[in-house]
Amino acid sequence: MSMARLVFIFTLIACGGVDGTNKQPDAGVTVDAPSSALCTGAAYDTCTTNDQCGSQQCHLYNGAGLQVCTIACSATVPCPKDATGAAVACNPMGNCKPAVANNCHR
Repeated sequence: MSMARLVFIFTLIACGGVDGTNKQPDAGVTVDAPSSALCTGAAYDTCTTNDQCGSQQCHLYNGAGLQVCTIACSATVPCPKDATGAAVACNPMGNCKPAVANNCHR
């Protein structure tokens, strides 16, 4: 094979083909981007471990099917409202337990 032919073949491969578009073949894969913001570790963000929370308190509320960053509360230290402005209850364990998690993803 001549050197000129090798250079031509290399150029075709490097440029993506005869039409020069350099398009990648469509693999039929669709990637959906999350529609919510990235969780920051704020109260009521979803979590799986304590280190994902600013409060270092990731709590699973099994009955509610909810695992969120929570904070301590009491009769004198009320829970902050959730992202929708709804009041959040202080549960008997002294943790703020929201009705729903913040609209964010990890």
